[in-house]
Amino acid sequence: SSAHHQPTSSGMQTQGIAETLKVQAPPGERLLGIHVKPTMGMRVMLSTQGQRELATSDLGPRLTKDRPGHVTKLHDEGDACMVQWDADEEAEAGWYRTGAYGHFMLRCHEFGNSDSEILERVAKEDDEVRPDLALHRTSFKYM
Repeated sequence: SSAHHQPTSSGMQTQGIAETLKVQAPPGERLLGIHVKPTMGMRVMLSTQGQRELATSDLGPRLTKDRPGHVTKLHDEGDACMVQWDADEEAEAGWYRTGAYGHFMLRCHEFGNSDSEILERVAKEDDEVRPDLALHRTSFKYM
């Protein structure tokens, strides 16, 4: 009887969320905010959606140059992250949506995300107390 049906696995549920939000992610792309919980120090790349939707933005591929970066701040809800890109020595680039408004702009990078690497990165961030050159760029603007 239907009373004994198996509960859906969390994998099925997250897949369902992705479909509901019309997120077009290639198989194997682990999106922050769906497949992976955004974490300080996490190595990230622009997602396929991020590359497409930020194509003409200052925060898009022109800035990242197809290179990874790491998360430096989390928005309260975890639905957006601040990223420092390897290709941009200046300062944190800006906020990238990881769930806000159904947008998932970041994916987990294949390398550099072991616990020890993340912790090392976060510790290094704490050591580098530097003036925030990007104050004018840190407001919640995406486009």
